[in-house]
Amino acid sequence: MTSRKKSSYIKATEFLIQIKAILGKSLEHEALWIFQQVLGKNDISDLSLNQTQIRRIEAIVEKRLGGKPLQLLLGQYPFRKINLKTQRGVFIPRMETEMMIDLIPNDLPSNIILDLCCGSGPIGLSIKKEKEDLVVILLDISKKAIKLAQRNARMNNISIDIIRGNGLSCFKDNSFSAILCNPPYIPISDKCNLPDEVRYYDPNLSLFSGKDGLDFIKTIATISFTKLKNKGFLCYEHGDNQAEKCRNILNMNGFIQITSYKDMAERDRFTSCRKP
Repeated sequence: MTSRKKSSYIKATEFLIQIKAILGKSLEHEALWIFQQVLGKNDISDLSLNQTQIRRIEAIVEKRLGGKPLQLLLGQYPFRKINLKTQRGVFIPRMETEMMIDLIPNDLPSNIILDLCCGSGPIGLSIKKEKEDLVVILLDISKKAIKLAQRNARMNNISIDIIRGNGLSCFKDNSFSAILCNPPYIPISDKCNLPDEVRYYDPNLSLFSGKDGLDFIKTIATISFTKLKNKGFLCYEHGDNQAEKCRNILNMNGFIQITSYKDMAERDRFTSCRKP
């Protein structure tokens, strides 16, 4: 894959430059992450690579260029202050989802929060890790996702309730002070346009939601209103062209203080609101 010195060792920083060039502009930010995982060190500046480590990095890069998600190639990935195991068939959250946790207000009416469509648990586990005084419940319909979330909770020494269920019917009205959700929001017609790493590796259940991608978001807005306490907080992720429609849906369902937020790429990505 690369032209290397004949020496059995090469400086990590020197090889990092080569790997970034191979990955290209769109993926070069993943290069350091690969090195850190292979070497088991965050700071690689003074390290050298042996031939075994070089071959492992090259094998990961080759598969990554073939479209396989890096999170699956490495078997785990960092999310805010925790690490999460990955498994094919369970949705892999992207880096921008981390921002949702910073949107949680400090004036919640109680300390009970629901992570709806929790997947492997990045949102709910991160909240509990960073705000131990909160009671956080994780919910997902997928048996595989629930098992992985439980595994991730144990790996990060987090004690938390993780429930398998379809929707919010199992909870009483006025149960939560906040509901956070990274729901399916892609129109089914967009399937052929998705990158290979999404189309072939993320489960359809976590991606697609009707013709306009808003079916589940409409359901969330309707059901969450009854499950939230007064002054409760709702926030969910959505497509970068769905913000205005999401605000309208929330407004029609009686929510107030409806606000959309941009992700790191300056694209509309989250919308939040409060129950009166």
